Amino acid sequence: MTDDSKLFPIEPMPKLDKEQQEVKDLLDEKLNNSHKIDWNYWFSLPLWETEEAINLLSLFDPSIRDEDKKYLNLRPKYSIDGEVKGELNKKVTLAEREQQANILSKEVSPTEWVQWAMKKGYYIPTQLNQLKITIEAKQGSKLDVNNGDKPWLIPNSVDPEPAIEWYIPARYFARKLIRQDPLLLSKRLLLAEKVRKEFSAYQIYKRGAKHPPQAETILKAFTNVNFS
Repeated sequence: MTDDSKLFPIEPMPKLDKEQQEVKDLLDEKLNNSHKIDWNYWFSLPLWETEEAINLLSLFDPSIRDEDKKYLNLRPKYSIDGEVKGELNKKVTLAEREQQANILSKEVSPTEWVQWAMKKGYYIPTQLNQLKITIEAKQGSKLDVNNGDKPWLIPNSVDPEPAIEWYIPARYFARKLIRQDPLLLSKRLLLAEKVRKEFSAYQIYKRGAKHPPQAETILKAFTNVNFS
């Protein structure tokens, strides 16, 4: 049996001076006494700054400063290692670049941050599910009003941008078929073949063509799409 401690040695905590120990004790007490993010407070704010939003979407409390975290010997939820910090920084940079390019507003509400994360395909924490449900409900009502009997023409907000128009119905019918037969989730080519049959039934063809795309071509619409 492998000794994991040899493979992944645990470095001892650095020795703290008196002032640092007092800070650690204070924060330990705060966090270990069933500390939770004060979601009522954060939801009461009309806007979230970029770093606040990315931290909240990742279930880190923005009110705990980075310089405080380094003194804490806490559960992984509160200790941000280099890899996790790097991922957070990437998301912050992406959001800031989109704001600079006027793709994303510079003043973003909590609901708009969740909508942004959904479009990127990021995980939405359960604490933000109510905002997600509200967004999806609004999208559903918009779909009913604008498209009536053609819901397959509405792009799903969590999907990547469609390179070709027919990618949108391809993804719609794929989700519909997976709901009917979840095993199709692991059988992408068969799924694409069934989507092709749906295209034939609804006369969804490539521009200028008289037949739907081949299954191998339809597979391209599934790239980076989360059907689970």
